[in-house]
Amino acid sequence: MIKEDARILAKNIRKKLDIKTISNLIVKDIISSGIIGDYKIIGLYYPLRYEIDLLELRNYYNDKIFCFPKTTDVIEFYKDNGKFVKAKFNIMEPISNEHLIPELIFVPCLGLNYNNARLGYGKGFYDRYAKVHSSRLVGVCYKKCVFDFAESSNDIKFATIFKE
Repeated sequence: MIKEDARILAKNIRKKLDIKTISNLIVKDIISSGIIGDYKIIGLYYPLRYEIDLLELRNYYNDKIFCFPKTTDVIEFYKDNGKFVKAKFNIMEPISNEHLIPELIFVPCLGLNYNNARLGYGKGFYDRYAKVHSSRLVGVCYKKCVFDFAESSNDIKFATIFKE
């Protein structure tokens, strides 16, 4: 399957899922996995439409510094101060000027293929970020959105994925 067909399929599947329940299960899985461990600066994303919501992690890990992406031509992360504004692509971005480089980043996936390559929205922001920074990337995806699609050499391949 080509990526555009996989994107359409994933968007349609996600609309039918119990996102709140799945998000809660994935947050519990992340906490019990210990993956956050000794990492101090954690990159999250503010969930769009039908994305898995990991915001609860901020309440569980009081000793961590969380940051969120802002996108211009590239993606950069800024410290979470609890204040957000709707920006490019209707993404909620932090109202913060404190630029950080996260050690661990949870990356939203529209889908995955069977090689754990990420299917995103097609702009390549996370793919380009991964080529420049050595942050550990962790994929977050719905189990029902794993398909056989053709990947490109730019696609992120995850060693660690949380999916329900």
